[in-house]
Amino acid sequence: GQETLKDKKVIRIFGIAWSDTKEGSVYFRAPPDSAKQTIYVCVECDSSVPSPERCEVCANDSPKLIKVDAYKPKYYIANWTDHPKYDGNIETKNQKVLEDYRIENTSQSTYFRNFSLESNQGIITSINTNEMKGFNFIKTSIEDLTGEHRGKSSGVWFKQNNSADVEDPGESIQGIYCEKFTDFLKISCKSPPNYMQEAEDTSYQALKDAWLSLGELFKKGIELREDIEPSELAIKSKYDGGQWVIYLSDTLDNGAGYSSRYSEPGEFKELCAYINDRIIEGFKEESHLDCLTSCHLCLRNYHNRIEHHRLSWRLGVELFNAMYTNSLTLLSEPFWDSVVKKYIPTLLGSSIGKRLSIEQYEGRSFYRLVHDQELQFAILPWHPFEFGGREMILFQNRLRSDLNHTNVYPICPNEFNSSPMTVSQSVSEKYRDDVRASKNKNGSKH
Repeated sequence: GQETLKDKKVIRIFGIAWSDTKEGSVYFRAPPDSAKQTIYVCVECDSSVPSPERCEVCANDSPKLIKVDAYKPKYYIANWTDHPKYDGNIETKNQKVLEDYRIENTSQSTYFRNFSLESNQGIITSINTNEMKGFNFIKTSIEDLTGEHRGKSSGVWFKQNNSADVEDPGESIQGIYCEKFTDFLKISCKSPPNYMQEAEDTSYQALKDAWLSLGELFKKGIELREDIEPSELAIKSKYDGGQWVIYLSDTLDNGAGYSSRYSEPGEFKELCAYINDRIIEGFKEESHLDCLTSCHLCLRNYHNRIEHHRLSWRLGVELFNAMYTNSLTLLSEPFWDSVVKKYIPTLLGSSIGKRLSIEQYEGRSFYRLVHDQELQFAILPWHPFEFGGREMILFQNRLRSDLNHTNVYPICPNEFNSSPMTVSQSVSEKYRDDVRASKNKNGSKH
């Protein structure tokens, strides 16, 4: 269903095919075995998995998997004639493509500070599942094609049957894939701290977004140092084999050498220094601090448009610092101020209908919410990577007991930035429920 432009005419793709030649003629044939493979995809995390028993990405022993009968097309089919003229509009679909990395040649891991680096060569398989709905290819005759050239070929091809789209694909679907042999650099954490290994649901999503953002940060650093286009490198972040990793790959077949170059600790050290001193310092400039998540001046570009909603320069910087300087802020760094001290309390206070005062306790900021002299509440912003952890719960209890708060509501800044109205409504409802419960309790005493 994708469209492309050629000679001011819109070419619409609606089928796939394979061909051979015989006695000077071209004939279409059924797909060879080398162009078919079975791939399992986890519904929970949209990741390809090597076997149907376990998903290593989301660590699920009983994952819900979809079997993908995938084809590697040699050709994409369109009519030879009857193309509409270009009217200034091209129908495009931003479809999510799954990627699987199969290592064939690898080097010994090297280290720089708390970064672990591994240079690899292998095959990257890109899988299109049509947003997990699958395709409906039907085998048909070449005579069904229109145009003057149809009589010069013979055989069969596979047509996408749009009228047979199924909302619930069941346990097996059809997909298409392509393969590329290239260089890629695997970046991970040498000694991951507890919050990377024992993440709660909210912090897991924050870490997932942070590793993607860090990958874009490394990609941006290489692009600027090497003066290359964003399309010449690709990144993929995932939870693989019990650890978070970034795969940074050259987009050219057989690689252009960028990925393998930065697997050298000396080159990677220079890259990190460039990112820290030039790029991150630019992010922290006053004119950019009002960027709550990401923008075209930091991490966004045309090529990562499908992931714009997940990119966060603050999370990328925090994760970079966690491995570059072994430090994690308590949301106390100035670059968090526009979020923690301005955006969140303003929007939350408006939603609740009360003014929130920003106060400090044990070096951490929280928002005091005063209902009356007897009912006082606290809203506690906590670092996205450690949200829901033991330290947060202990601090929440101290805040409640030491400062005599009726209740303490923790919030994750990353979740708030992503869904501000949802989080504000949730806190507002909890606050009103606690007020009603307290009034009912006091009323029952009289």
